[in-house]
Amino acid sequence: MRAALLFSLLVPACGGGGGGGGSSGGAVVPKGTRLLGMHVGEATGETYDAALASARAAGAEIVSLSFNWDTLETGPGSYDPALLDIANAYYPPLGVKLLITLRPLDTNGRHFPADIASLPYDHPTVIARFQAFLDWVFSRIPAVDLPIMAVGNEVDAPLGTSAALWAQWKTLFDAAVARIHLLRPTVQVGMIAQFAAALGADYASASSGADVVMVTYYPLYPDFTAKPPGSVTADFAALAAAFARPVHVVEAGYPSSATCGSSDELQRQFVAALFAAWDAQAAKIASMFYSVLTDYSASEMATLAAYYGSSAPVFLEFIRTLGLRTDAPAPKPGYAEHDAQAASRGW
Repeated sequence: MRAALLFSLLVPACGGGGGGGGSSGGAVVPKGTRLLGMHVGEATGETYDAALASARAAGAEIVSLSFNWDTLETGPGSYDPALLDIANAYYPPLGVKLLITLRPLDTNGRHFPADIASLPYDHPTVIARFQAFLDWVFSRIPAVDLPIMAVGNEVDAPLGTSAALWAQWKTLFDAAVARIHLLRPTVQVGMIAQFAAALGADYASASSGADVVMVTYYPLYPDFTAKPPGSVTADFAALAAAFARPVHVVEAGYPSSATCGSSDELQRQFVAALFAAWDAQAAKIASMFYSVLTDYSASEMATLAAYYGSSAPVFLEFIRTLGLRTDAPAPKPGYAEHDAQAASRGW
């Protein structure tokens, strides 16, 4: 698949949260039933096949793909099947599982089809249209191995502190969960929130009908500089303690840019601490997806800056340098660390 196509499938979120603490020790825990995933993107001049091979070589067995609702539903009841058809044909023969995120709501706002863009989340027309959209989505991916699915990404960002908006969103989300269970009962459904918001009351209430908890995790200060790599230890402990349901960390990443107060070595330390923290909560955290495989190119960053509506240098450097590889592509120390940590657990 072409780089432009794959880039359209995934726009990384920019979550926050995190506490203090150092990296945790302890014995390595075998992978068991846990799923190790990655957000895969090509380097400039690289094929997607090669990028996916690099992700799989570092232990990834499940890949995350994201689609905005208005990207796939181009008009009332009119759909563009190209991306889903590619996914349905490409991944199953390789034995690669998918996490698919459908985004009527993303970090930067709502992504409804234009003709219903101004309607409330819980409007009957919106619910009916999204259920029909789900019917169509599942009709295009019969072969995909889909253990988990998300509806909405980092929903806390656009919903904010409005109790009314959270309640409206919950109505749409609950209707979506019911439809997905009808269409494919084996799929575990959740909504994604940023780490700090996932520990709050609004998310707990709105996601009460979900099968699983889904969070993005980037240990950052409010100015998007990096917290100590070992922050993940206490953060994962808090996350596991907060929920009875399984938890999926659908994005976990750490920038390597000096602008963010980081480095390649600190990113490597984060990878090591991440696996150790996951081991400590292995009974509760069911999957972890590293975000991302490859640093973003200049052209991709221009698209992302527009998508998020930000030109702040620290924010953009945070996103740009999340990769375990440069855009050359060349592996950073974190890539070898991820490979070694994954292999030691059986991935």
